[in-house]
Amino acid sequence: MENKILFFGGSFNPIHTGHLILAQHCAEQLKIPRVVFLPTGNPPHKMLEIESKHRLQMLELALKGNELFEICHYEISKKEISYTYQSIEFLKREFQCEVYFFVGGDSLLDIHKWKEPKKILTNCNLVYAKRPGFELDIKMHLQSNNLPNDRIIEVPTPLIEISSTTIREKVKLGKSIKYYVPENVEIYIYQNNLYK
Repeated sequence: MENKILFFGGSFNPIHTGHLILAQHCAEQLKIPRVVFLPTGNPPHKMLEIESKHRLQMLELALKGNELFEICHYEISKKEISYTYQSIEFLKREFQCEVYFFVGGDSLLDIHKWKEPKKILTNCNLVYAKRPGFELDIKMHLQSNNLPNDRIIEVPTPLIEISSTTIREKVKLGKSIKYYVPENVEIYIYQNNLYK
């Protein structure tokens, strides 16, 4: 299948410059002409303290001006819990493409605990970036959990130590988040009193 799309999932609470750099970098490294951001709606593993409309609005602001980037509303518009395996099945059908699905390297450590991990690992190419201090052999880890490991792609990426958690903490403490997020996202956070 010629049509390749890199899907970048996450809560984006908020979207930050690290997300944007990683998405751009991975697309260039893998020669994929299209990146679709997939904001989570109702994730099974965590509670999100702000309304999804704010996360979506910040994402739209952050992606403005980059023709490579777009947003898929599938998960965020669902009322029920979003499972990755269902999203991947939907994306394959909807976009008629070969799915490249980006996850953080540390997330892959727990993939055997996700719902239907075999379906995830056979229905898409899982792209991951190594995190700082992360030394585990992912392929061996999957094999030891009896999971397929032939569609795992590691992309060497720049070291970016920015997290949404850090940004939320900084806002709460009244510290600057300048350059952590795009300027229009920073303005939106303050205008809407988010993370206070």
